[in-house]
Amino acid sequence: MRSFDIMEELAHMDDDILLRAEADPPKRRNLFSRTVRCAAAACLSLVLMVTVWLAVDVTAGEEVLRWTVRYRENRVTYLFKGGAERNGPLPNYAPGWLPEGYTLILENWGIMEDRSLTYESEDQKQYISFDYTYISDRMSMEFHSMAAGTYEHQAVDINGMPGDLYFNMEFRGCKLIWIDKDARVVFRLSISEDDPETALRIARSVALAE
Repeated sequence: MRSFDIMEELAHMDDDILLRAEADPPKRRNLFSRTVRCAAAACLSLVLMVTVWLAVDVTAGEEVLRWTVRYRENRVTYLFKGGAERNGPLPNYAPGWLPEGYTLILENWGIMEDRSLTYESEDQKQYISFDYTYISDRMSMEFHSMAAGTYEHQAVDINGMPGDLYFNMEFRGCKLIWIDKDARVVFRLSISEDDPETALRIARSVALAE
């Protein structure tokens, strides 16, 4: 076959293809629509996969600190779940304000990485006890001599940290507990005075000591 004949045949083939395309345009649009939908679905699936992966990755890197409170007999018990690993030694916290006349009489660093400070009034009739520790998973902390019906409870805020104040109506005195969720530290304060505002003021003055 001559080259002229081949070119003529190819021209006829091109005309046939164009005629078929013009006679059936919806099919081409449907094919295009299906292609777009498939591409969109693939992109959506990819976005969802990345979103789920990020959510799982962030959740896996965070330990959620939770606690419950139990009231039994003459004690209040705090049960913790989800304490993080300790980052170095326990920081040195201390109250920045105390009622006039109180002096430090006892300081103790416990073997379980806890610290306690005891203050006494000048007449040796009143005391203040402050202690704190890192929160570990499944640890507990208690307040004793809290017979049911002998105290009032109030949820409080200590410089942005959640806390509970207990005022003992029978034996006088206040007990206070608050939790630093970021540092994973729990603080307790007991005073023999029957003034809740004094307990709150002492707690809100607690800061890192030099």
